[in-house]
Amino acid sequence: MSYGLELRNSNGDVFFSTESTTWNFLGSFIANANSQSYSTISALNLVTATLVQRLFVDQAPGNQEAYLHAVSISGTTVTASTGTTAGKVKTLIVVLGR
Repeated sequence: MSYGLELRNSNGDVFFSTESTTWNFLGSFIANANSQSYSTISALNLVTATLVQRLFVDQAPGNQEAYLHAVSISGTTVTASTGTTAGKVKTLIVVLGR
């Protein structure tokens, strides 16, 4: 018996399931706290859809002061930006495509 992964939105609805959709890992990088970071992922030219995951790095659970970077993609460049409420903590950026 195998198990998959389901991701749900705030309403509890499944928006991603490995039972019906597969995504390929394209790349990842870590954006340091309070700094903007860039990464070039050449495989972005080969996909028609992307999914970006943002994860806390070295962050204790329950820290309400922590804010992840905002992420944008343009061509093959992935940018992790800071702002008033973004980029306050070290963030792992994972890029998937299909």
